[in-house]
Parts: sequence; C-alpha cells; structure tokens
Amino acid sequence: KQTELVRSKETAAKTARELECQLEINAELEAQVATLTDEKKQSEAELSKQGQSFSKLTRAHQTKTDTVDRLESELSRVSEAKRCREADVARMKETLTRMNRDCQAHTSEVSRLEAEVARLLEEQRAKSRNLAQLQSGNSRMAGECDSKQQQILELQDTVSRCSEEKRVREVDITRLKETGARLAAESEAGCCRIRELEADLEGMREELRTKARLIASLEGSAQDTEGQCQMYQSDLGRVCLLYTSPSPRDS
Repeated sequence: KQTELVRSKETAAKTARELECQLEINAELEAQVATLTDEKKQSEAELSKQGQSFSKLTRAHQTKTDTVDRLESELSRVSEAKRCREADVARMKETLTRMNRDCQAHTSEVSRLEAEVARLLEEQRAKSRNLAQLQSGNSRMAGECDSKQQQILELQDTVSRCSEEKRVREVDITRLKETGARLAAESEAGCCRIRELEADLEGMREELRTKARLIASLEGSAQDTEGQCQMYQSDLGRVCLLYTSPSPRDS
C-alpha cells in the first residue's frame, strides 16, 4: 500500500506537471486565438471600409458616367443646332444672292424704263414742235400725242412701282444681311461652346479612367484581404482545446 501510495503520488505529481504544461500550452493557444480574432476583426473592419470606399467610388463612377452621357447628348444637340444654323445661313445666303440678282435686274429694268421715258419725252417734244408746225394734222397728231401721253403715264407708273419694289428689296436685303450676321455670330458662339464641352468631356473621361484604375486596385486589395480572412478562419478551425487527464487507475 505504501508503494502504491508513493506510486500514486508520483503519478499525481507527473500528472500535475503535465497539466501545468498543458495549461501553459492552452494559455498560449488562447493568446494566439485572441490575436487571430483581433486580426480578423481588424481585417473585417478594413474590408468594410474598403467596401464603403468601393461603393462610394462606384456611385461616383456612375455619376460621372451619367454626366458624360448628358454632356454627349448636349454635344449632339448643340452639333445638330449648329448644322441647322449653318443650313439656315446657307439658305439665307442663297436668298440674299437671289434677291441681289433680282435687285440688279430691277435696277436694269428701271434704267431701261427711264431711258424709254426720256426717249418718249424727247419724241413728245419733237411731236409738239411738229404739231406747232403742222396745224393741218392737228387731230391726228393730237390722238398720237394722247396715246404717247398715256404711254408716258403708264411708264411713269411702272417706274414708280419698280422704284418702290427696289426700296422694299433693299430693305429685305438689309434685314437678311443683319440676320445672316446674327446667325454667323450665334454659330461661332455654338462652336466655342462645343469646344468647351469637348474639353470638359475629355477631362471627365480621363478622370473616369483614373477612377477605374483605382477601383481595379481596390478590388485586388479586397480579394487579398478576403484570402487572408479565409486563411485565419482555416487556422481557427484547426485549433483544438480538448484535454483529457489520465486516471490513477490507468497505472
């Protein structure tokens, strides 16, 4: 019994030493688990922050994309308005050229009519002189004189009407010139606006390319962080804290 008691004491001491060693190992494992847990929490917090930054960058990217689409639609609209203005200017120029030709034709017609009136007046004066000399043919010459006078009146009316039309055409030409100048100024302003919009669009495209590269780098960092978290979780799964003390009866 004394021998068994000594042996039991030795076994108990050995078991106590093994228990102390196992407790130390368990304390180290618990410290490692706490460290891994803290690292996991930090990684999750960093991953959450990166996810929020990624969401913000995605929203900013979407906003920039919408802005670029809106600017492209505005650029298309301004280009279409520019083409319409250029077509209007070309049409106005054609109308102005046609009216200039018409005005020149009316001027030539007025000059011709004035020359005809001068010739008729000269003929009337000659007829009047002949009428004074030839009293015998008074009735016939009076009829011719009345006819010539009627022609002169008609020609004078035609000259007056042509002069009035000429003044109207000149007013129209002046107004068309002013309209053409205004349209040319508006077209130049539209061209300046288009150049500004193209410069803004190019800057936004460059910013979008920069944001895309930043998003790609953040996605790579997020994948690396996720891989580390999976590795920590697999390490935690391998840690075992199970301990079974030997029984004195086993000896």
